[in-house]
Amino acid sequence: MTPSTPVKVVCLTDHATSVNAYNTRNSYPCFLHWLQICIERHLHDSDFDVSQLLRLVCMSRSDLHRKLKKTTGMSATAYIRYLRLQKAAAFLLERPNWSVFDVAFEVGFNDHSYFTKRFREVYGVCPGDFRERGRMGHTL
Repeated sequence: MTPSTPVKVVCLTDHATSVNAYNTRNSYPCFLHWLQICIERHLHDSDFDVSQLLRLVCMSRSDLHRKLKKTTGMSATAYIRYLRLQKAAAFLLERPNWSVFDVAFEVGFNDHSYFTKRFREVYGVCPGDFRERGRMGHTL
């Protein structure tokens, strides 16, 4: 290899996630899709945070923050929480036999009251009411 030969570096710990990370990181829609896949694979881990995400996607904190703010208006922490809550909402409707606590735990929330507080901020109702409205066919 000569010094002028471009080197393609894929710096992901999970090879299945590398949908061609080199090109994906340069396109915002692909970047968000790629980032969402990386995060969703770790939603169940309550210890998964921005530091772990940075290592997984091999980006600096400032680069990740800049790209996320530009595309979503959210910080990395807020985006991870948003994806957790989105998945929780889906689980509440898809898995009626799971308790609200089970759903919260499955998407990485260990504190039931914190989960309920954050869920209410996003969806306007507590998780139990959200599930009930979904069961009754109300628009959510």
